[in-house]
Amino acid sequence: MLRDHAVLNSPIPLDLKATQRIPVPVAWSSVIKDSEIEVLPLIDEPQPNASPGWCTYVTEHNQVPELEPILGGVNAKTPAAGAVWRQGHLMHFGFEESPAQLNANGRALLVNSICYIAQFVEDRPNVYTPSVFYSKKRILGRELIGRLAADPSRDLDRYLSAYLAPSLYADTKGLSHADLAAWFVKAEPFITIDDAGKLIIDRDAERLGVMPAKIEFFESVLSMLEQSGADHATAKALLKRYAPDGPAVEVTVASDQWVAEWRQWLGENRDYLFFSDSGGFRWYIDRLAKRKQVPTEGLRMQDRASKSAALSPGEPSEQEPVSVQVSLLPSQVSPGETCSLVVQVNVARGWHIYGRQPHRGVAVPTQLEVELPAGVELAGDWIADDAVADPASGGASVYRNQVVFRQRLRVSPSASPPSASPGAHTLSVKLIYQVCDEEICSPRQVQEHSTELVVR
Repeated sequence: MLRDHAVLNSPIPLDLKATQRIPVPVAWSSVIKDSEIEVLPLIDEPQPNASPGWCTYVTEHNQVPELEPILGGVNAKTPAAGAVWRQGHLMHFGFEESPAQLNANGRALLVNSICYIAQFVEDRPNVYTPSVFYSKKRILGRELIGRLAADPSRDLDRYLSAYLAPSLYADTKGLSHADLAAWFVKAEPFITIDDAGKLIIDRDAERLGVMPAKIEFFESVLSMLEQSGADHATAKALLKRYAPDGPAVEVTVASDQWVAEWRQWLGENRDYLFFSDSGGFRWYIDRLAKRKQVPTEGLRMQDRASKSAALSPGEPSEQEPVSVQVSLLPSQVSPGETCSLVVQVNVARGWHIYGRQPHRGVAVPTQLEVELPAGVELAGDWIADDAVADPASGGASVYRNQVVFRQRLRVSPSASPPSASPGAHTLSVKLIYQVCDEEICSPRQVQEHSTELVVR
């Protein structure tokens, strides 16, 4: 079944009724038991021996926040493989035919895909994986073992001998599917890769009882480093292995200041950290989430677009040179979680508003005032791009065209009253500003806007 997505309807609606039924590809028969599947043809006259195109095992990368699987396609691999998918600002359109060979639906899908990816101006890939064709190294997620155990049709020895390091293969060789599933439940938290990309057990993590892919890993390892008599060398080695972007790790040197730097780094980045198996079994910082001050779990799919519907205020005009849109990312949170309040301000061409810092003279600095429901609090300061000094305004700093202000909010935990009750809560934002062009300045202006926060 086709999912509801912009590439199917904007700017050119596809004819989704023009489907046909074809036999289930042989490679899909272990997953799809029906004899036929329904597809939407993108060409009218298939050429003999034509290649169907290029697909990717997108399910292997489902931990990666900037990855968005969009559509599948008929292939010789698996029904879960992606034909159209996005990573950051890059779009993969895997169908082989040229635009001239595509039918009306195919050409519309190509145009819509180009228009869709054009919205992702700020998003960039966080994770890079080695090409199996260039490096001869393929990094697979640990869930591969679970999928093999769950599929009785799979020849376990064939796959396990190919993807597991010899030492780990020796532990699993000859196991039944049920026994492999039971083994995987116990081993899964400690699985990683060796230098060749083969799956192994991290015996250091297993011995210390820490799970590298869980966010609690950091607290466990840092607590060890604060304990006398603990295995500091191994704890530091684990941090270096799984969080290479953290503060520099000197395995042979113990330092209270170094641990403090790690705690500060963790505090600054906790909401934006994610673990990726396919990216090398390590932690990454979601750079877009950090820049937007939105927890990475709440910034997925179309929410990562720079021009998403949530951030598209009406166009300003000469009569109303400033337009404002207020939104929340995400708009639904649970007690104890955070979200980002986003205030996007568009300024008409030829006009400007002033920066937030007061300046000598009569310029009115831009201010934001927030009225929050009970149980919701500010978490940090407003974040925005720096205003630019304007010689024509006596050196005052100004914003032109567009500025986006972001403020993190935290919903109090249920056990810490006052807490926000479940349901929808209204919060309001006042933007106080003065707008000027080259000749005149308006008096002090106030716009008030509201949005809803849903507490789960």
